[in-house]
Amino acid sequence: MSNRMSDDDKRVYDMVVRRFLAIFHPEAQFENTRVETLSSHTSSATRGKLLVVPGWRGVYGETPAEAKSDSDEDEATDQQLRA
Repeated sequence: MSNRMSDDDKRVYDMVVRRFLAIFHPEAQFENTRVETLSSHTSSATRGKLLVVPGWRGVYGETPAEAKSDSDEDEATDQQLRA
């Protein structure tokens, strides 16, 4: 019996370890910005968010652009803002 793990076993092990580590991290914190532009004929709204504290998302290497938006408005997805 070999002590080496298959590629599938390594992926499962990695997922389990990352999930275990993530539960000990705090929530990710974002800075949300909303800009409404009004003109005489139209109006538009732009939203964006900037990752301030990665929290558990840092374990997975996620970025704000990969985060799902929980918006209930009919606007485009949030834009990633950079400092």
